[in-house]
Amino acid sequence: MKVSRSVLSVFLLCGIPAAVSALPFDTMLARLEKALALLTTADAPTTYVISTTLEIADGGKKILQTTEIRERVTLMPDRPARRETLSRKTVGEATDANSGASRRLGAGGSSWNVVFPVGKDRPLFTFGAERKEGSLIAVDFAPARSASAADGLTKGTLAWDPVTELPSRLDAVPVRNPPFVSRLTFAFTFESAGGYSYPASVFFSGEGGFLFFKRRIQSTSKITEFSRKP
Repeated sequence: MKVSRSVLSVFLLCGIPAAVSALPFDTMLARLEKALALLTTADAPTTYVISTTLEIADGGKKILQTTEIRERVTLMPDRPARRETLSRKTVGEATDANSGASRRLGAGGSSWNVVFPVGKDRPLFTFGAERKEGSLIAVDFAPARSASAADGLTKGTLAWDPVTELPSRLDAVPVRNPPFVSRLTFAFTFESAGGYSYPASVFFSGEGGFLFFKRRIQSTSKITEFSRKP
């Protein structure tokens, strides 16, 4: 599954220690998997509006280009996602956007996947002990030793509501960055509609470059008008 189009591909895993309550935790992870999948596919007719702000900055963090795009996304089982552009605005220009750092930073998008601890990839991860964060429960996750050499594996923190067993937050960084990238971070927050979770916000930030070209790319997306027909 591709998330944010060409940037990442999602799914995770884990061997659960005794501290984690297996059945509720499994239920939450299954809901997390479906929520992440909604960025590209769905098992029932689903629509939403996604508003994204993408910034490209130079090595000194001066913003060179900002693009704001608003799209209506329609997802149907076993069909490609349909995206309708509602508005688009670009200010500024990254003059080397098709070469140098900007190109190198995004070069791995079609082949370098980000792997989270859900679905078929869950066995590649281990989880730490549960801890309370206000009304939420949180755990840290990291690749299992046997999987540590695989590309795209991440480490981070997962938080959920123990009453509803719905995911609330996922923060992650790759264990090993793709070529020409020095830093990547991902952050998701989740909300629910009718007991079904969806990614209310998706944040991605990356830095990298090639030779003397350095770039920072930051993307923030928000999902509204979420509707799903059972």
